Amino acid sequence: MKTNLFYLEVDIMVVSVDEEICQGCGVCTSSCPSNAIVIKGRRAIVMKIFCRSCGVCLDNCPSGALQMHEC
Repeated sequence: MKTNLFYLEVDIMVVSVDEEICQGCGVCTSSCPSNAIVIKGRRAIVMKIFCRSCGVCLDNCPSGALQMHEC
């Protein structure tokens, strides 16, 4: 009996918001293709369950408040 086993290592990336830098401008919400970011209380909030970690929001954030890091 032949068994094919393999191991796959995956880096899971998530986007987070630096609340001290975020200006709540909403550019990230309009640029996010998965609608994973909302503005609440004049700050961006990333709904990680919907985020695909594509990085579009990082490229468009004028204040640089968004960062991507390993989960």
